[in-house]
Amino acid sequence: MNDFRLLRNCILGCLAAWLILALVYFISCSSPTSKLPGPLQKSRSYDIEMVLGETLTDRLKVTVVDPEIPKSPGSVREIFGRTACQSSSPNPYIVPDQMVSVGQPWKCLFLTCVLDPQPDVDCWLIISATAQAQPIDFTPYGMPGCWLHVSLDDLVYVPVGYSKPGMIERIGGRIMLTWTPPMSFLGRSVWMQMLVSFPGLNQAGFLSSHAIEVRVGS
Repeated sequence: MNDFRLLRNCILGCLAAWLILALVYFISCSSPTSKLPGPLQKSRSYDIEMVLGETLTDRLKVTVVDPEIPKSPGSVREIFGRTACQSSSPNPYIVPDQMVSVGQPWKCLFLTCVLDPQPDVDCWLIISATAQAQPIDFTPYGMPGCWLHVSLDDLVYVPVGYSKPGMIERIGGRIMLTWTPPMSFLGRSVWMQMLVSFPGLNQAGFLSSHAIEVRVGS
């Protein structure tokens, strides 16, 4: 009898362990980050308030600001790769305000497709306080023509209906970011790019937009 109970407990214990492992595997595979191509799978996922709020601000405090830079107005520089993403669908696109000043709301529109209608698909914003030293060609990862121009500091998943009042709102395939740069960003730059899920368009099922460098002025 004791041997039977021991065997039963061992079987139940093994089943419980397998169920836990299966659950962990299912959760990891179903998370938005697990779907991403290539090097993006290792990037950290954050909330938009953490990315453009205290987390990034604290990270920037360790760098030195050129005293001449704060005297210049802010600006936005658009960054394109050697080619655009090759697909049967138009690429996602970024439409930013051109003036960026400390203490003033700056708006940037992210579109899942440059042409109407913008589809309701998964998308991510890649936001960084440092430039990408060398653009990464996504062709080996199943995204021919696509380039990564933003260092993988922070990744923000923006599902349909995602909203942070006063900061970001998504309606369909249109994501409006509103950011008021604090004084700690004066003279500094932030880089942004968009990644969109388009299953079936290429091997990876993703397209990327061009990137922008947002330089904050006075």
